Amino acid sequence: MIQAVAGTTPQSGLAPAFDIELQSPLWDGSWCRLEQNRSVNMPQTSDSAMTFVAFTFTKDIGSVRLASGVNTPKTLEVDGRLKAPIPFLHNGRGDNLEVTNTSATDIPIWIAAVRFGSGNPVPLRNDGTPVVLSPSTSARGRTQHSLQDLNLWSPDPYAVFTVMYGGDAFIYALNAPGELPEGYTDIRHGHTMLIPRNFRGAEVCVANLSPYQSGEGAVWLD
Repeated sequence: MIQAVAGTTPQSGLAPAFDIELQSPLWDGSWCRLEQNRSVNMPQTSDSAMTFVAFTFTKDIGSVRLASGVNTPKTLEVDGRLKAPIPFLHNGRGDNLEVTNTSATDIPIWIAAVRFGSGNPVPLRNDGTPVVLSPSTSARGRTQHSLQDLNLWSPDPYAVFTVMYGGDAFIYALNAPGELPEGYTDIRHGHTMLIPRNFRGAEVCVANLSPYQSGEGAVWLD
């Protein structure tokens, strides 16, 4: 069960796409707000790479801890001054994933995680037809057995997309006017990104991980 609650006033007028605090520790990877010392648990991760992001709308520096199976826990610093999500590409190998807000002070952290095909992805055609993706939505489709261009587009600041295929995950940012945290596969300071690749007929899943209400974008294969 989830419940919408009043949240922190966002910086720079960029409002959160989702301001939801889980009332249960069970988590499906959807955007949610995690208060200090609170934890959520994804009972089972995928057996391939997944994309995790953490973000704070405050101008402070917080932290989250990720614990999965017998792996050594990973702590991520979440710097709100960067205005972009902190990315982490993770293979949980089917184990659970527990995320805890370990900030030293009362700093809320927004988190999300995407597995291949999670949620309800819309069809992604390979003939150049654009698919509009609002925050927390995804598209999935089979590629051709030849070189294709995967196109990402967004007019909005700090647009974030993850691309998954062949058991791997990649994360990209568009319209990044300033410094971005480490961990992004590639970034652009403009509206578009073209990724030429021979996907060899593999299925591709693209998800919009922008934390902002204004983070709409589009994806197409040609």
